[in-house]
Amino acid sequence: MASGLSTRFGSNKLLAPFDGQPLLYRAFAATDTPQLSARIVVTRSAQVQALCKAQGVPVLLHALPGRNDTVRLGLSALLAQHPELTGCMFLPGDQPLLRRATVDQLLTAFAQTQKETERVIFRLGAPAGNGPDPLVGSPVLFSNGFFPELLTLPEGKGGSVLLHKYPTLVHTACIAQPEELADTDTPAALAQLRSRGITTLAAALYRSRPLDEAGNDFPHGVCVVIGSEGQGLTQQTVEACDMAVRIPMTDRVESLNAAVAGSVLLWHFRGV
Repeated sequence: MASGLSTRFGSNKLLAPFDGQPLLYRAFAATDTPQLSARIVVTRSAQVQALCKAQGVPVLLHALPGRNDTVRLGLSALLAQHPELTGCMFLPGDQPLLRRATVDQLLTAFAQTQKETERVIFRLGAPAGNGPDPLVGSPVLFSNGFFPELLTLPEGKGGSVLLHKYPTLVHTACIAQPEELADTDTPAALAQLRSRGITTLAAALYRSRPLDEAGNDFPHGVCVVIGSEGQGLTQQTVEACDMAVRIPMTDRVESLNAAVAGSVLLWHFRGV
């Protein structure tokens, strides 16, 4: 699923670089398993469409506004090619730490339970520290008994409607690493980093401190967040960081492009 507008991220996050490749490539890798009979990316972005085509991944471009539209279009396209599907898994394209082994684990658990019932929902989960209930997230896998309802979801609603409607039919496949559940809605991701003791710095031009004032004492690591070209970081993202910093420049230069700024910041923090 790649139809979101990335308003919290500030740009199309699925195209943002992650480990040297567009973020969406991580979803391609995580779902590249023989346990899935087919895949399709549903998107409102022509750029995402082009990326999918270049990688040979089936893609459906649309202009409809709702989550229900994304679900309906994707499931309908898959059923047109594979009417015998026993289930359908929905995965947002912005979980870069999700592993293929974890997806296989979820699919195996679903297959074992689905033999006994036509109506079962599986979702991914992880231990929640001191809390009794696990953290839960995506992907979510629905058996074919839910297809009629998935194809007729309420306007603007996604599959979570069915999780709330049928709680006794929802199973959670727990994994050891909660990081795999994390998406890249920047403020939420930054909060998770800060909870692990990592210092977060926003590269921002206004209401920020000179880079030298950030210091170099980061015992648990440092994460520097750089905004997109032209727009920069959203105010929400800046406020989610521990500190906003700027690269000192001459009076005639106000800002650098993202690539140059990133290089300067990497050099500055090279010893951390």
